[in-house]
Amino acid sequence: MKVEIDKIKQILIYAMLFFASMNFAAKFFYFAFASLIIIMLFQRKLMANATTLVYLALGGLMALYNSPEGVLSMIRCFAYVALYVVGINMTTVRADKRALMFDYEHNEVEKIGYTIIAVVSAGSFTHYFLNFITNISGITGRNTTDIWSGETMAATGQSTLACLMLGFSVSIILLSTSKWVRFIGIASVFIMLWYNLVLAGRTMIVILLVLFVVGILYTRKALDNSFERLKLLIGISSVVLFVSLIFAFNIGGLRDMMFSSNLFGRFESSFASLTEDALRATGKLSFLGDFFKYPFGGLNMRDKYGYAHDLLLDGYDEYGLFGLILLVAILVLGIVEVYKLLSRTTYHHAFKLGVLLIYIAMLLQFLVEPILAGMPWLFTCFSLINGVVAGMNMSYSRNESELS
Repeated sequence: MKVEIDKIKQILIYAMLFFASMNFAAKFFYFAFASLIIIMLFQRKLMANATTLVYLALGGLMALYNSPEGVLSMIRCFAYVALYVVGINMTTVRADKRALMFDYEHNEVEKIGYTIIAVVSAGSFTHYFLNFITNISGITGRNTTDIWSGETMAATGQSTLACLMLGFSVSIILLSTSKWVRFIGIASVFIMLWYNLVLAGRTMIVILLVLFVVGILYTRKALDNSFERLKLLIGISSVVLFVSLIFAFNIGGLRDMMFSSNLFGRFESSFASLTEDALRATGKLSFLGDFFKYPFGGLNMRDKYGYAHDLLLDGYDEYGLFGLILLVAILVLGIVEVYKLLSRTTYHHAFKLGVLLIYIAMLLQFLVEPILAGMPWLFTCFSLINGVVAGMNMSYSRNESELS
C-alpha cells in the first residue's frame, strides 16, 4: 500500500510538471505550485538546502518589484523556488516514512530524475508540436499563432519551446539502448527542424550543432571499448550519408521545400540578418554602457533600447544589482551541481548526457532571449532540473557515506 501511495504521488507530480513545462493555457505557475502542494500532502516535512534560500531571496525580490501589478503577480514570482524544492524532494525523499530519507535501492533516485527530465522535455515539445499542427496550413510568415492564447506568438518564443527536447533527443539518439527510443529522438528532431523551416530560427540550428558536438565527444569518452566507438562512428557517418543523399537527389521534394522555406530565405537575405544580429549586439552593448546608471533596476534600459535578449542583462534591468547577483549565484551553483553529477557520481551515462545536453541548451537560450519577461516557464524548468541534480547529488553522497 505504501509503495502504491508513493507511485500515485509520483504520477500526480509528473502530470503537474508536464503541464507546467507545456505552459498549459499560459498558466505554468499554477502547476508549479500544485506540484509543491502534492509533495506537502504526501510528506510531513520538506527537504531543502542552502541554495533554496537563494531562490527564496530571488522570489522575494521579484515579488517586491512586481507588487504594483497585484498579489497574483507577486505569488507567481515564487514558482521558481517551488519547482526547485520539488526537484530536491522528488530525488531525496520517499513517501514511506519508515524508508531511508535518502533511498538508493534499485536506482530509484536515478529513475525518478530521468523521468522528470523526460517529462518536462516532452511537455515543452508538446506545446511546440501543437503550435505546429495548428499552423500547418495557411502559414504566411515566421510569427504564427499560439494554441493557448490564440494570438500571434514571436518565432523566437516558439523556437524556445523546443530547447529542452533538443537536448533530450540528442542524448537518446546517442546513448539509448532501445531502437524505438532512438527512433523517437530522431523523429522529434525531424519535427522540430521541419517547423523551424517556418519559424526560421537560426538559434535552434546553432544549439543543435553544439549539442551534437558535445554529445558525440561525451559518448566517445563514455563508451567502453574500441568496437563501441567504431559503431558510433559508423552510425554517425551513415546518418550524414543518408541525409546527404536525400538532399542531393531531392527525395520527396525535401530539397525544394527547404530552399523555399522562411529559414533559407532568411539566410539568403544576409544583409537583413546581419542587421538584426548587429542590433541585438548593439542592444547588449548599450545595456553594458548604461550598466552603472540604474543599479536598482526599474526597466529604464528596456524603455530606451528594448530587450537585451540576455537573462542576466534583462534581469539586471528589471530587478537591479541584487537581482543580478542572485541570478548569477543560481547559474553558478547549478553549473557546480551538474559538474558534481558528471564527475563524482556513478549514475548511468545516458542520464548524465541527458542532463548535460538539456542544461547546455537552456544556457545557450539564456544568452539570446528575454527569459524572465517572455519565457519564465523555461527558467522554472531550469530551477526544477537544478533541484533534481542537487537532490541526486545529496542522495549519492549520503549513500556513499553510509556504505563507507
